[in-house]
Amino acid sequence: MVWRPEDVEHMWNNHKITPDEAEEVFDDPYLLTYSPDYASKSGLSDRYVGECASRGVLVVISYYEIERGGIEYGANAWITTGGKPFREYHERRIALIEAAEKTEEKEE
Repeated sequence: MVWRPEDVEHMWNNHKITPDEAEEVFDDPYLLTYSPDYASKSGLSDRYVGECASRGVLVVISYYEIERGGIEYGANAWITTGGKPFREYHERRIALIEAAEKTEEKEE
């Protein structure tokens, strides 16, 4: 993911999060994606929601993709503690964990 310097500055000054911390969401097996981003005014951006394991927080990344080359550009990232992304992430995580447990039980 590519971050413009002004977006990195905004993220740190307003949300106290770095691009490296934000990109930890891609290691989260329960990563949630909204495409398009339900809060996008233009309808051109998407949203990832996942865990930043090094800080133990849930992070939202708003990004957009340039059609030529498929490069994803980070627009903003912040820590979330409530609302739609927080609730839906945790619902998805619980459902996936329960499904995995049922599969393990059947295999035994």
